[in-house]
Amino acid sequence: MKRLIILLAAAGLLFSCTKTEEKVAVFELGTTEESLVLDAMDGEFGLNILSDGDFTAEVTAGQDWCSFLSDAPDGVVQGRGDMTIRLHKDLNRSILRKGEITLRRMGKTLCIPVFQKGILGEGISFSGHYLGVEADGGMAAAQIITLLDDASINFKVAYSGDQQGWISGIRKQNNYLLLHVSPNQTASVRSAEIIATSPDGSEDRLIVNQKGNLSEPVPISVSQLKKLAQGPATLLSGNYLLEGIVVSDNKEGNGSYNVNQTPVLQDDTRTQRTVYIQDADASSGLMVSFVSAPDNILERYDAVSILVDGLVLKKEESPERYALEGLSASCVLSAVSGNSHSVPVKEKTIAELTDTDIYTLVTLKDCEIPFRKGPFVPVDLRYKSVLNKYAMPLRDKEGNGTYLLSNTGCAWERDGYPLPEGSGSVTGVIVHETLDSFEWDNELASRQIAAGTGQDYIHDVGDIGRYQIRPVSRQDIQIASDLEDGFSSILMEVRYYNASFSALVKNVSSNVIYATYPPVANPVSDNAVKGTLRLISGGKAQSMATWRDWSHLGPLENGQISNPSGGNGVYDFSGNSAHWYIYSLVSQSGLIYMDNGSAWAASGWSTSKWWEAAFSTEGLTVSNFPISVQFGAENSLGEGVGAPRYWNVEYSVDGSQWTQVSSYTVPDFPIVYKRKPWQCPGFKMFSFTLPKDERLLGKDKVYLRLIPADNRAGTEDSYDGGTIVSAQYSALNYFAIRYNKN
Repeated sequence: MKRLIILLAAAGLLFSCTKTEEKVAVFELGTTEESLVLDAMDGEFGLNILSDGDFTAEVTAGQDWCSFLSDAPDGVVQGRGDMTIRLHKDLNRSILRKGEITLRRMGKTLCIPVFQKGILGEGISFSGHYLGVEADGGMAAAQIITLLDDASINFKVAYSGDQQGWISGIRKQNNYLLLHVSPNQTASVRSAEIIATSPDGSEDRLIVNQKGNLSEPVPISVSQLKKLAQGPATLLSGNYLLEGIVVSDNKEGNGSYNVNQTPVLQDDTRTQRTVYIQDADASSGLMVSFVSAPDNILERYDAVSILVDGLVLKKEESPERYALEGLSASCVLSAVSGNSHSVPVKEKTIAELTDTDIYTLVTLKDCEIPFRKGPFVPVDLRYKSVLNKYAMPLRDKEGNGTYLLSNTGCAWERDGYPLPEGSGSVTGVIVHETLDSFEWDNELASRQIAAGTGQDYIHDVGDIGRYQIRPVSRQDIQIASDLEDGFSSILMEVRYYNASFSALVKNVSSNVIYATYPPVANPVSDNAVKGTLRLISGGKAQSMATWRDWSHLGPLENGQISNPSGGNGVYDFSGNSAHWYIYSLVSQSGLIYMDNGSAWAASGWSTSKWWEAAFSTEGLTVSNFPISVQFGAENSLGEGVGAPRYWNVEYSVDGSQWTQVSSYTVPDFPIVYKRKPWQCPGFKMFSFTLPKDERLLGKDKVYLRLIPADNRAGTEDSYDGGTIVSAQYSALNYFAIRYNKN
């Protein structure tokens, strides 16, 4: 069921989170109601505010369903005096949920709870799901959220271990669950679970952990815990209590990563079992893994206390990072709910990231996703066992890049919306993760094989960089929707290959693909388009074929695309979509059939054959640096392998002398009955920044090419143990050249 986030600072503070200084001026800030209770339907509602001056209002919890009707730059409404602020609420298809509106004036803060009923029933939820009790016992209380009367709720206790009956007198009173706990005469923590059930069958649970009869645990921070590491793995001992702030959850399916055990099997519980915890000042972070998903009912922004005795602290190098493993529910002594204001805002550029940022919450500023096609996870949905996450390139205004990680199955995987085209910020947990189906280090793989690892069990050899960012919620991706609202613009862009399909603009003629940006009705003949893409061999343009890709936007329902004839992520010059015939497997795969030309491909590859773009840089100056190139690439179709594995990106100002920008690898599409961990069920997206070479500027034509670096290719059983097979295809599904606006 959906968990609710509430700030519960102490048992006596139910509705107010007012902060006051010892010496402040007297002023007014309040509301006509201490809380709001809304019906389940979508619509508008108002909050009546009482103030004698300027104030701000912000939705600090429930932003995914509650928002202001008026303009709210950065999510904050400015107000003055007594007034009513109007808000919108979405339909609640679940049970009771809670949001929060925070008012601020002259250092004073007031939090107003907003409850919305659900169409599935009244609902019931504990505000914090772990309750710590002292060894000497006594009365304890936990806040419970429900609109049901006390007599309608059934409470049941399930004890862990041999000790039974030490919780009694359970009752609900004034929005609190009250219970009596007997003294614990043993040295060990004991644990029980209280399950609350409503008449409609909805339920929630509270873990009660009581300290053992030992000396008081010694509180330590995340940074202090790391100093206990004695090597790669340390079995912790001692009466230590780790204290920190939880900065992730799995409510939208992107809390952590799952593990590929083989190309057809994966541990899909990892993301449910894992959270990231940081110190209160965000100076140090830690990955924490429970032994099972049911043990983890922590929520984002919980202030948590964890007993570490008997747990394993792991340390890894390059980059330095730490993980705490082996937690059960009884290890969490307490968890007090918080909100986004419980953690400091740590804002950085990509270049400013360091190892100390790993597993902490960071906002990367001035970023863009430099692709205008497809969803966040543009892969064949039938092969999620091979690829359980997708690394989408993320670049910033300075030209530095990293990856935004989205799990297959996360809330924004294919939600029916295109990628945001402007720029902005991305907030998330900084991680170091590998992706074997994107990259593959043959030397590391060989070491694992030499150590006895079977080929299908090779793992963590796909280096995709030192740092990546993992958003926890779609709301964390604050990038503007429109290209015009970004720091960069486009010199040329190719999104599809269309020589004859009547519903789309024709952009192919005589073996040349004309750019579809800037948007014109006829790019083949319109002089406004100054970019072309060709396949060159022997100095001549060669023919290419239409190809397929997985750019359908969705949305998904129960793992399948609910509207196969809907938008597919490729647009005509008027911005319209959903023109193409959709292949019958689209509901299972997200596939745009190859006859439609969503991508383009060629065979007969060698080191003297390449993709070549020609584009104009007239009018650009040094202030328009950096210039960058983006494209999506994929090898083979079905059972075929043998297209070039290794490629180079090169540029030229005269079409004859070439300068290398970077190198890259193109993955093979999975062989259906012989999948391998290095294969990728979709196009791999690339973004490269060109050198700040002033010769690139002010030219009628500049050239950029993608060329095989050597003759190596994959086989059915090796990553690069073969040579190029002439009959095999390599494809592109997107190509663009970008520059920074002045």
